[in-house]
Amino acid sequence: MFTAGEREQLRAGLIAGARADARISAAATTGSAAVGRPSLPPEPGGALGLSPVGAALQRLPLTEREVLVLHYVAGLPVDAIAQERGLPPRAVKTRLAAGRRHLERELTARREGARDDR
Repeated sequence: MFTAGEREQLRAGLIAGARADARISAAATTGSAAVGRPSLPPEPGGALGLSPVGAALQRLPLTEREVLVLHYVAGLPVDAIAQERGLPPRAVKTRLAAGRRHLERELTARREGARDDR
């Protein structure tokens, strides 16, 4: 599915995005957001938009992106995600598998597009 380097890049990108999301959330809860502007909660993986992995992740359906971030970044087990989201564990596993497939397709298409540009 992914090479070891691609898995590490995905993990690093997801962790960086989660840290940025945490900083955004902290700023929103401490009131450091601009006065008069409502704070919106960050989308799962929302701060990853600049990296290839982040861009690919942003193109995934929210349901898949959400479980990928909760599982691989937050480190939550499938059962905890299922309980938190009110889903059967099998649904979480299905979304994880679909998200990995879609992410692989997005990254492969991007990589092949980069080769064509050379």
